[in-house]
Amino acid sequence: MDATPFDRFDVTLGCRTLFLDDLRKLLLSSGTVSEAGARAICEGAGGYFDGILNSRGTGSFKEEASGLTSSHITLVGEDDLELGIRLDELSARLFETTANDLWKIHLRFITLLSRPELPKNDNPVGPKAVARGLDKMFQAAAADTLDQKLALLERIEGLLREGLPPLYARINDYLEHSRVEAAPPMIVSATESRLPNSATFGGVNTPTAHSAPTPGSVLIGRLGGTPTDDRSTPSPGGFAHALLNQATLDALFSRLDDIQYKQTRRGETDFLKATSPDLASLLPGLFTDQTPAAKGMPPLKAAELGIMPGAAEGPVIDAVGLLCEALLADPDLPDPLKQLISGLQIALVKVALRDSALFTSPGHPMQSLLDRLEEAFFGTRPGNEQETLGQRLNELVAPLRSNFSGDEATINDVGEQLDALLAERRNRIASAAAPCLSLFLAVDRRNEAKPAIEALYARAGLAGQSAPIRQFFTGPWQRLLEQAWLAGGEQGADWKRTASVVEALLWSFRPKADADERKRLARQLPEILNTLKQGMEQLQLSQNVQSELLDHCFELQTRAMRPAGNAETAAPEAARATQPASGEPVRGRLSEGDCVLHTLDLDDNAATERAADVRIGDWLAVAVDEALSIQATVCEISASGRCLLFDPALPFALAIHPRLLEAQLKDGAARFLDRPGLFERTSRAAVERMGPA
Repeated sequence: MDATPFDRFDVTLGCRTLFLDDLRKLLLSSGTVSEAGARAICEGAGGYFDGILNSRGTGSFKEEASGLTSSHITLVGEDDLELGIRLDELSARLFETTANDLWKIHLRFITLLSRPELPKNDNPVGPKAVARGLDKMFQAAAADTLDQKLALLERIEGLLREGLPPLYARINDYLEHSRVEAAPPMIVSATESRLPNSATFGGVNTPTAHSAPTPGSVLIGRLGGTPTDDRSTPSPGGFAHALLNQATLDALFSRLDDIQYKQTRRGETDFLKATSPDLASLLPGLFTDQTPAAKGMPPLKAAELGIMPGAAEGPVIDAVGLLCEALLADPDLPDPLKQLISGLQIALVKVALRDSALFTSPGHPMQSLLDRLEEAFFGTRPGNEQETLGQRLNELVAPLRSNFSGDEATINDVGEQLDALLAERRNRIASAAAPCLSLFLAVDRRNEAKPAIEALYARAGLAGQSAPIRQFFTGPWQRLLEQAWLAGGEQGADWKRTASVVEALLWSFRPKADADERKRLARQLPEILNTLKQGMEQLQLSQNVQSELLDHCFELQTRAMRPAGNAETAAPEAARATQPASGEPVRGRLSEGDCVLHTLDLDDNAATERAADVRIGDWLAVAVDEALSIQATVCEISASGRCLLFDPALPFALAIHPRLLEAQLKDGAARFLDRPGLFERTSRAAVERMGPA
């Protein structure tokens, strides 16, 4: 910046003119305020501006009260008192809305006016100036009723909340271009002038006296914050009650905003680097031992922000930094999610400084927001899909990075937009999984076919057959029988054709006592084998499996053609001992048109209650077999407890037996992706990374 000294008088006059002109245009733009009303407001605001410039600063109460007697005190009417209270409340709300911009202007006014003692609340262009102008306008409109004035005030407030931030941005730009540098803020802890209770979120409660410490509270305790082993009733306000006074908090926020701005600018230029080869690609030999890491904002540290050792806010900032480190180190999280949340560190610090419940309350809005950001990535493919989603979410959370003061309203606004995005995605997944619902319900109805199938196998003598034959008919062929029974019952053509294969094939394995039986077998065998072949093709069994089964059938039929005395009967008896035990998982598939439903069931096909704690909408990682694992959401739960899981990334639909899902959850082969949430899981990981206490 040019070191040429500025003209204090000219810059101050220019700032006053800019403020009042822009304020007048803002008021007239809505049509809410008349020309006369806008002029009165600007006169009052100008008077406040001049008064601040001519003031001597804040003195003691004794100095301010000097000469004050009852003759100088004017009794205020109830209407005027009510209006004054409303104007004070308006001023406070506008201060909260414009805090970041006002703080920058305040630091420049300290330099411009050479007033290092200038209180932040006495900003010449601040909301108090506007409130003074509104008061002057209402005085000029004395004939109006209080209700009319309050109604007008309510309309004006919305206009000011929207219009003042850009107005203050222009004033800050003017002062910057006039070479008025911001006074350097001192970021130190203060024990006087605590944050008011209103600075904390009213909807979030601190832990009760007997609640278990959360991972976040343990993390803070390990860093020297509030002890986690103290079960006494916590003091009101938590960390926020013992943190910074407002001026020091604003100084820290200003420093954080500068870091956020530089990080944003760095992110905007990343695409330039992405189009040029890096050293790792040009000289791979020099980088063989390096593991690529997700890019993002480096973890924050209190010492690097100028926080004095032992200050109460230090553990809060360091805790957020450790959360980021644990997040970046998690191999299961997508890189776009890591980049997204590491870029929200400053927002997390602002929230944590104002409200300790960020770490102590599992229901905190910011915790919930981070958990839902992770949910958006469940079931997505690495690469372009996750990168595109990361960009969309980055735009969605932009209000948490720009002029964010840590207020709950902004968090909730972003959360509502995120909820809409998640609801849209759930609807897309439900539509994609819908064609599988009829097949999924048919899986449950297979239990209804079980008595007819068991009776068929008993009549045909399946129990005495070899293990390969029993496994084929109780596995793949049983699925055809179930579909046939569901299609038309035992009188249906599909059932009769499919059941006849069982009876005819097993009859062909029995020893033939005379020549007539052997001739009959020779005549019927081609048709039996052809029907069997068609069924195996329908089941989409591999050629190897088909060949092995047909070879085994030929061997058994060859034995049956021999004289009865030479028939080998020991093989089935020996095979019976190798029959698989009940309760083994069986992999299968059902299809209808282009829809394919994979099944993971038990060989006894028994119905049972649903798996514990599994709900529709849950996200799970489930092992389908040794080679395939899926990230799927629970779309439906049947009467028997089976879950319809759908992985949108593959896509892949799976109906899993509740006992199998329960077993996988117990042995770790399956896990909930959304339990615990990202914030709790990362807090626990951060504590573990710190090592033993």
